[in-house]
Amino acid sequence: MNPLSSGIYPVVLTPFHSDLSIDYGAYRSLLEWYLERGVDGLFAVCLSSEMFQLSGTERLKLAKTALTVVNGRVPVVACAGIENTAAERRASIRAMASLPVAAVVLPLSCIVGEAESDSRIVERYLEMFDAADETPVGVYECPRPVHRLFPDETLGELASRSDGRLLFFKDTCCDAERIRRRLVLLQGSGLKLFNADLPSFPDSVRAGCAGYCGISANFYPELLRKLFELVRNGSPLAEELQSYFLRMQQYVECKYPVSAKTFLSMELPDLEAFSRMNPVRLSAGEKLLLETFHRTVAEWDGRFPDVRSA
Repeated sequence: MNPLSSGIYPVVLTPFHSDLSIDYGAYRSLLEWYLERGVDGLFAVCLSSEMFQLSGTERLKLAKTALTVVNGRVPVVACAGIENTAAERRASIRAMASLPVAAVVLPLSCIVGEAESDSRIVERYLEMFDAADETPVGVYECPRPVHRLFPDETLGELASRSDGRLLFFKDTCCDAERIRRRLVLLQGSGLKLFNADLPSFPDSVRAGCAGYCGISANFYPELLRKLFELVRNGSPLAEELQSYFLRMQQYVECKYPVSAKTFLSMELPDLEAFSRMNPVRLSAGEKLLLETFHRTVAEWDGRFPDVRSA
């Protein structure tokens, strides 16, 4: 099992054939593409993976495939516990925990029901942690089926009561001040906060977050890795690179994940832009904009040296 490192964790996409069956050949090529670009870890089963549109068997097979391809090069985390009943959630957590994942990630909106109060969060998570046996666990403010956020104090309490087993937190609050408060509460707990929000990412790095885990890493993970190091090193170049990212964000978010798959097909010709979650098609104009965006990524990558810390 690979321990969690800090840095850039792409939210791994699931390629599909035209009949919407999973294209495992393209999936393996995509995993290698991430690794070749120096990512620090992978979130292999998540919302971007279209996990709610996958069967439990498919989710488990994707995680197994990712672990086989990665072969210990970087840590892999993966979601479980998104099923309809408590018994089904526990069974899926046990199954995912049987794999050598760095953490089994449990989405808040699935573990605690929409009608349940925040007072149930810690109790419900601790119950589900038992299903993971000795495998480390993570938590995730998944935007679906509802976008529920951890109360800050509740997150701190959960971390303090997890006996050091809670290692990964994907934060989707998109609020730099709130992230700073959370990082203070989590000090010394061992829980690493990964920010999914690009606009607040530099500020969160300065405040001590462990890295980035969001959709932009499906477009330019190598540039995000450079931004991460530039911010940590206090370089003024960080502001210039962040400005580029914010200008490009409209193309990242438009018709995602089809936009990301279309973009990646320019690097990986065997990867097609089919989606179970959002089965839309891009217009000719949107494709042209993505092609232009793709060219600028290479140009910007050449403008910045390799700044990875030793």
